[in-house]
Amino acid sequence: MKKLMLLLVLALTCGGYAYSQTSGSEAMSGERSGYLPKTGDIGVGIAADPILDYIGNMFNGNTSNKSKDWWPKEQTVYLRYFLFDDQAVRLRLNVKSDTKSYNYEVQDDAAKLLNPLSNKTVEDKMVRYENKYTLAGGYQFFRGQGRLRGFYGGDFEYSYNKLSREFTYGNKMNAVNPTPTSTDKFDEATASSGPMGDRPLTVKGVSQHTLGLVAFTGAEFYFYKQACIGFEVGLKLKAEIANKGYTTHETMIGSTYNKLTKNTAPERTTSGFTMGTSIPETYGNFYVVFHF
Repeated sequence: MKKLMLLLVLALTCGGYAYSQTSGSEAMSGERSGYLPKTGDIGVGIAADPILDYIGNMFNGNTSNKSKDWWPKEQTVYLRYFLFDDQAVRLRLNVKSDTKSYNYEVQDDAAKLLNPLSNKTVEDKMVRYENKYTLAGGYQFFRGQGRLRGFYGGDFEYSYNKLSREFTYGNKMNAVNPTPTSTDKFDEATASSGPMGDRPLTVKGVSQHTLGLVAFTGAEFYFYKQACIGFEVGLKLKAEIANKGYTTHETMIGSTYNKLTKNTAPERTTSGFTMGTSIPETYGNFYVVFHF
């Protein structure tokens, strides 16, 4: 990770040096100096937000570089193919896969029953899974012949999002212990424990499908030959469709242990017109693209 960041910093430095060495006419004409991609070129890029975070923290002395946390969990890849010097088809793929575990120690009920003075504990655990996938494709027009170019175009987008949780408990629920000591509010700072007669085992969240039509515009600066950093904003007309999820929980009814499943209905199905960045949750406004 550090090597990649250093290479990108080096590329920016080299790009600035190369720019300072070119004549004024070459600096203004990206086409003549070979900075701009041409018909038949392929572009491959990544979201630049984590890179900019990391570089910024290098200069301000901040040790909490966001990209270290962001990078393994969420990836955005950009692909484009130039049909003409100033027109390209493009594809964007975003994958977010995040797994978090929450562990808490609670009183060991069995040990406490045998010895009221016992300080033994057992562990409760929740695992939280979040998965989101976005695929978008469209057409892009470029304006300008210098190293700073504007662009505009449109995309069709599909995304899928789902959140699930799984729970395990150190104290078993049975006829002897129908309300075992258990953890509540796993993912909150104020998590506490106490007797629970009804405990969640799995929560399979509502799966959400989103379709969108995006009109975008922005600008790119070619800091080196065939390499640029860009910024994009847009308008999106979207529709969201959510499927049912379900929860499984355990409880005692009399002396009988029961595991029950309940369907979870989606909160809403919506459509509407949204203004702002094209993909507020997952699409980095800044990106870096290299052409070949």
